[in-house]
Amino acid sequence: MSDRGLRRVDAPHADGTFLRVPWRVHRDHARWVPPLLHSVKRLLHPAKNPLWREARCTGWTASVGGEAVGRILAIVNPAHDRTWDERAGFFGFFECIDDAAVARDLIDAAAGWLAEQGATVLRGPVSPSTNDECGVLVDGFDRDPFLLMPWTPPYYLGLLEACGLEKSMDLYAYGFSASIIFPERVGRIADRVRDRLGIEIRPIDLARFDEELERLREIYNGAWAENWGFVPMDADAFRFASAELKPFAVPDFIPIAEIDGKPVASAIAAPDLNPLLKRMNGRILPFGFRHMLGWRKKVDAFRLLTLGVLPEWQGRGIDALLYRHMLASGKKHRLTRPCELGWVLESNTVMVTTIESIGGERTKTIRLYERPIG
Repeated sequence: MSDRGLRRVDAPHADGTFLRVPWRVHRDHARWVPPLLHSVKRLLHPAKNPLWREARCTGWTASVGGEAVGRILAIVNPAHDRTWDERAGFFGFFECIDDAAVARDLIDAAAGWLAEQGATVLRGPVSPSTNDECGVLVDGFDRDPFLLMPWTPPYYLGLLEACGLEKSMDLYAYGFSASIIFPERVGRIADRVRDRLGIEIRPIDLARFDEELERLREIYNGAWAENWGFVPMDADAFRFASAELKPFAVPDFIPIAEIDGKPVASAIAAPDLNPLLKRMNGRILPFGFRHMLGWRKKVDAFRLLTLGVLPEWQGRGIDALLYRHMLASGKKHRLTRPCELGWVLESNTVMVTTIESIGGERTKTIRLYERPIG
């Protein structure tokens, strides 16, 4: 198109056009949940998000006929490269109308800048890292997204593949009905594990939140260290990621498993605030905050963000104890809507098998793409 345009954005956290593109792209998509603009600005702010102490980025908006109809952010993350011994370039915050030429302009701009930074592969979407929202939907388009999970229209797959991107990794999401009955056989195994190892499962102590947060971080980093694409989080990064969820923490949904008083495993679930965020339409003020008032009575589902066991204790059935605890917590809190566990790497066959053995239903597939550059 002769009226296409591309504009570079070096301060995306402060660029209103960049931030508002999703509203243009998804205005006719009923399943889409508007992000809280305050949260997106915070995530992208170089002085607030510890990621940007070392990582760097630049973005672009694409326009047709003078209207912004697409955006992308190109990201270099040295911590990832050190962890995985590669020169990766990432793209995220990708939004685009159903126009292959516009998508190609955006992808090519990101790939070109990343090649200048020395990257040899383009991978994404990650917004802005694999510890944040990432991927595009492959299936499950008819389901509402849970908190911090993507909803993207089906045509995104075609747009990215037309730009030469190919599947890098699939991520699975699982649904758990509030009425699910934990399998008796697995329960017996879990009981034997609990008794043999002397495992105690306790809820997080919010009165000692900072101490508990460090315990959760150590388990998180230890449990997932060998998983594809994982980059350990330092204390500042973990605290940053947890800050906005802290006011909504429910101790029963953040259990810690201990042996002789030492943490060996944990799970972190957050209330699915998306139905409330949808009503807020991206704004806290002037009236958006009222939708969060009394949120405990409004929330009817949780999303299990992560469940991990320290490497030296893996393969012993401790994860089954945590899954059972989470299901029991759902019943205790009278959740009426199916909850979501996600995401899980398709390559994590142990976790996939465990989840499916206790009744998890695979409800969504989320895909990361990549292509060589340079």
